[in-house]
Amino acid sequence: MKIIFKIAKTELKLLFYSPIAWFLLTIFLITCGLAYTQTLYDLAVYMDIMPPGTKSDDSITASIFTGMDGFFAIVMEKMYLFIPLLTMSIMSRETSSGTIRLLYSSPIRVRSIVFGKFLGIMIYSLLLILIIMIFICSASAHIHLADLPMLLSGALGIYLLVLAYASIGLFMSCLTAYQVVAAISTFVMIGILSLVGEVWQNIDFIRDLTYYLSMQGRANRLIGGLLTTKDVLYFIVIIYIFLGLSIIKLKAGMESKSKQIILMRAAGVIGSALLIGYLTSLPSFTGYADVTATKKNTLSPNSQKIVKELKGAPLEVTIYNNILHPMAQLGFPNQRNKELARWDKYIRFKNDISLKYVQYYNKNLESNSMYAEDQTEPLPSLAGKIIKAYRLDSASIKTPADINKIIDLNPESNRYVAHLKWKDKSTFLRIYNDMKTFPSESEVMAAFKRLVEKKLPKILFVTGNLERNIHRNSGRDYQVIANQKTFRYSLINQGFDSDTIQLDQQNIPSGTTTLVISDPKFNYSETALSKLKQYISSGGNVLINCEPGRNTIIQPVLDLLNLSLMQGQIVQQNPQTTPDNAFNIPEKVAGEMFPLLKTSIQDSVMTNLQGVTGIAYANNTGFKIEPLINSDSKTGWLKHNKLDPDMTVDADASSMNTAPTRRGRRPVGPPAKYTGTLTFQAAEGDLKGSFPLVVRLSRQINGRPQRIVVSGDADFMSTGVLTGSQVEVNNFLFTMGVFRWLSDDKFPIDANHKREEDRLLNVKLETVEMLKIGYHWILPAILIALAVVLLLRRKRK
Repeated sequence: MKIIFKIAKTELKLLFYSPIAWFLLTIFLITCGLAYTQTLYDLAVYMDIMPPGTKSDDSITASIFTGMDGFFAIVMEKMYLFIPLLTMSIMSRETSSGTIRLLYSSPIRVRSIVFGKFLGIMIYSLLLILIIMIFICSASAHIHLADLPMLLSGALGIYLLVLAYASIGLFMSCLTAYQVVAAISTFVMIGILSLVGEVWQNIDFIRDLTYYLSMQGRANRLIGGLLTTKDVLYFIVIIYIFLGLSIIKLKAGMESKSKQIILMRAAGVIGSALLIGYLTSLPSFTGYADVTATKKNTLSPNSQKIVKELKGAPLEVTIYNNILHPMAQLGFPNQRNKELARWDKYIRFKNDISLKYVQYYNKNLESNSMYAEDQTEPLPSLAGKIIKAYRLDSASIKTPADINKIIDLNPESNRYVAHLKWKDKSTFLRIYNDMKTFPSESEVMAAFKRLVEKKLPKILFVTGNLERNIHRNSGRDYQVIANQKTFRYSLINQGFDSDTIQLDQQNIPSGTTTLVISDPKFNYSETALSKLKQYISSGGNVLINCEPGRNTIIQPVLDLLNLSLMQGQIVQQNPQTTPDNAFNIPEKVAGEMFPLLKTSIQDSVMTNLQGVTGIAYANNTGFKIEPLINSDSKTGWLKHNKLDPDMTVDADASSMNTAPTRRGRRPVGPPAKYTGTLTFQAAEGDLKGSFPLVVRLSRQINGRPQRIVVSGDADFMSTGVLTGSQVEVNNFLFTMGVFRWLSDDKFPIDANHKREEDRLLNVKLETVEMLKIGYHWILPAILIALAVVLLLRRKRK
């Protein structure tokens, strides 16, 4: 052991008595300074513009350090260039100078030489990590409640990556006496290990092998704050392989062994390393430690509880992929390791999840088919072209007849879909037509919950009187929110079952979770009203969406609750939209319905009610009534007369300041204008004030809670508002909150983590300017001065 330390000490002297080590330290310091201050400066500019005390939407620690263009990503990219220059001479100079013969003839063991030189590189690499620690300490001062454990995990990931690069460089230096060749060879080997995970991905065994050997992204989990034994041991295995090969190469130079023996030794090192890697990557042998402040790399506590309920049987996940679908490439064999990575956090808590893959071809039942222009060509011919183009295994591709014998995927439009089976229950997990594409933890947990729940939430939408339609994709209808399978936030993807019911012809089933009545155009019959009265009196949950101007139609339903619609419509001054759009921040009580909605309310995000009126109620209804959204008395009022959207473009809220609130008197302000701008007109019955627009009612009946929501607007959850808003609104979250409350808080699943606390910057823009000078110029100058002094003293000696 003493010999190893002596060799390491000698190696460090050689490093620091040469300009290359100091040059790399200086360049690395400048690189880190640029990476840190650039993002910090951008954030400081944003905070300087915003009001004092404004918090960032996301974690500032993550923004600076772990983003795609963050500090750690830039450092990793440059390490690829630095380490080969550092290691290129570590053994090459021994060979070129002839001192390797002296080492061979000395009593020092070869492994002591290799370990000693590698230890020297390890210690030098600690100096690089020390430079990184300067910026981590700086971040702890500049970011309020910075996530230090995550940053330390990232530093560990960088250090392990550097050591893996160094072991490769040491081995390449053993192969040649030429330092430049050693450096180039190191570049090439690191490149091969980074890209090997992208080749031969269509062959199962080779795909698994190359994926394990691939170095690409191996440090990302560590940088993100997730320590796993398989990632840490991966770097140790890589170091073991190249140090072992270095020892074998040096021994071959001093022993007269045959090439077969040398190759067998090398195969033994590589084989044992792969065996260790395989065993340590098995789910049952993998350990995890999420060191982030919010445990964002781990399933939320609610999700963990759901996964624990999936006990007693394995979970079978079968992925069906139609190769004729536009998104078919997501399910090709070369994407399977990415699919496994997406399931990793679920396998962590249930290691008997198995993934199977079925490739097939069938008619694409979606209108946006990639082959819509060539529908006359037979399906087998189209499939043959795809198989040839993507080099798929034709024997594994099932025909329409074959796949129909296994499962009917027509209701899923023959898209990419995952079929989950646990015990005797099954459900589908879909991909979506949005930027994320794949299901998030919330959607996966909703699917899991459907497997373990005995009673699934059933939402029934009343039809028969021209209510909003859940099967039509027009702007005013509800298909997107109710049952559009390609829409992530649709009720069907959040754990609900939805259907329609005609009250004149059908009775309300006893297992109904919520009955939805949305903007009927005709009066309900006595039969329908009788069924509604019985359902409400027995404790059924109801969502009633009304529209201004249809008071007489919906009033018989509201009479069952002792509520009424106010006459008229809310108009609001807003320069971005027409005055029939009411934008209001929901009340705090609304945030109790859904944690994500609570966060949205805290961020002052508004809900858009497009054509809404107030709701009048008394306090003797027998329910506890709480407004969820109130109108803004400063920017709008209740217009009594009918609003003509074609004749109005704006509303003048200042006209309320010159008009009395008492009805019947003429306004003292300006008269009504017919220039497209609405003004407050008390003489016409307009009312000032804040009016409840959406209310919730609750009471205990028959030993269980009854929950009812009444909205003065039926458009807040329509397709047009949910998908066509030009400003940021929280209608999605508000709608999800309403249905979660109405389903007794079961669905949608709350799979969210607590919000990051490091969203406040403790540094001013002027201070960042000074930091840039310090990190870009002063610290590198001090390091260069230290190097010059040391090298000059060495030269004099």
